[in-house]
Amino acid sequence: MTRSGWPATLTVIAEIAGDTAALKMMAAFGGVRVYVPMQPTERSPLTCAIGIDAARALAKKFGGEELQIPNGTSLRSKKQAILRAAGNNTQIARATGSTRQWVREVRKAGAATEELPLFRPHHKV
Repeated sequence: MTRSGWPATLTVIAEIAGDTAALKMMAAFGGVRVYVPMQPTERSPLTCAIGIDAARALAKKFGGEELQIPNGTSLRSKKQAILRAAGNNTQIARATGSTRQWVREVRKAGAATEELPLFRPHHKV
């Protein structure tokens, strides 16, 4: 997966805990500060968002600190561009400045994701 265009904080998190953990952190905490416990537990918000192994990896570097997590607006825009683009994965990768692998992952995830309704239907109890 390429990190081209990722905010610096997200890149550092990805280098320490992996790309998946970084993206999960952005989804869960984007735009706010998140506390990284010295010794993450199974019930900490960080662990619930990214898993115990990734939380422990971050704790080695940032334990006891708060991290400002970027909201990923530019990354979301790039993903949207990939999902809307026509062509094969190689063509889209060249056009968006991404790797073919990243394009494939984004397109696969996009195909598997259903749009959620803006409002949930109200059910009478």
